[in-house]
Amino acid sequence: MTLFRYIVSVPLILLSVYGITVNISILFHNWFRRKNYVSWVPCIGGLLGVAGVLTLPQPFVHRYWAAPLVLDVGCIPLLSYTLVWHAIRALRKVP
Repeated sequence: MTLFRYIVSVPLILLSVYGITVNISILFHNWFRRKNYVSWVPCIGGLLGVAGVLTLPQPFVHRYWAAPLVLDVGCIPLLSYTLVWHAIRALRKVP
């Protein structure tokens, strides 16, 4: 059973690392190079990372389940930035 959990979790974590890297490169191109790239699936890297971490057989790793969501700039950082932006925009429209 442990081998099966490794067989499932390692590809999920590798895909998560790839997705997080792509989102970071999109952020780099948009902010520093002034290009206009868009991530089609911003939260997939973080969600795959959560699934990969939770399927690992070591229980001490499970407490870090939220780390991929924080590291993926398309997940929690982008969603929180979007919420703050919309809140500020809504407050400015109020007379």
